[in-house]
Amino acid sequence: MDLEKALRTFFIILFIIFVTVYILYNSGYYEYELHKKVELTNEQIEKFENDVKNNKDIDISDYTGNSTNDYSNAFSDVSASFSNFTSKYVKKGINGVFTIIGRLMQE
Repeated sequence: MDLEKALRTFFIILFIIFVTVYILYNSGYYEYELHKKVELTNEQIEKFENDVKNNKDIDISDYTGNSTNDYSNAFSDVSASFSNFTSKYVKKGINGVFTIIGRLMQE
């Protein structure tokens, strides 16, 4: 009974994680980030067109928004390394569970 309860708990947690990721994916966060990039691009195009109309000197670096800011700190670095560490073992665990399930299905 303990194994059955443990497996049931494991699959319930796995299902909850799946539903959470699914909801976050479909909530539109990625599309919102793309929309912000398009708005920035449109603003840069308008700035470029105004500079051309006003016969200003044009430098391409004034219109590209390729500057990236590094917001990392000690906490985010530790969190990232912990995430990488745990994801490696979670992946091994999930592959092991599916290997066992595959063996049980063959018998």
